[in-house]
Amino acid sequence: MIQRLHGRWWLQAGRMARFIGLRGGGQHAFQQAEQAFSRAVVLLPGSPLARYERGLLYWRELNQPARAIADFSQIIAQQPEALFMRGMAYQALGDYRQAVQDLEAYLVAQPGSRSAANVRSQLAALYSLLEDFPPALESGSNSSGGSLSASS
Repeated sequence: MIQRLHGRWWLQAGRMARFIGLRGGGQHAFQQAEQAFSRAVVLLPGSPLARYERGLLYWRELNQPARAIADFSQIIAQQPEALFMRGMAYQALGDYRQAVQDLEAYLVAQPGSRSAANVRSQLAALYSLLEDFPPALESGSNSSGGSLSASS
């Protein structure tokens, strides 16, 4: 019980440090956030939230997509949104084909999610980069009937 509360405290401390970093606190605040999230990962081993938050930090603020991919890969079964985030981290790493695989898999797993339109836009950009326009994109729909166009 105490360990869980301690883990939640570190999770909140990480969020606050990231917020401070985003509001102008800079790299030092992001490093503090990484340390706090890492402590939360240790103290909350069964919870995907600490890894998810740390993965976001690695990908977005620390420009360490490979470390983000490692965190997201460990929690996909528990946190489906991590598949979307892992795809974005693969894109940041320059592995566009793996990014497409993850984003397409996310749409299959979570077709009605709030992120679906954003995922479709990302896929459209990646297909363009790869010059890989599947028939679903050209016709403006995917196999589940949703639009894959960037304007959806």
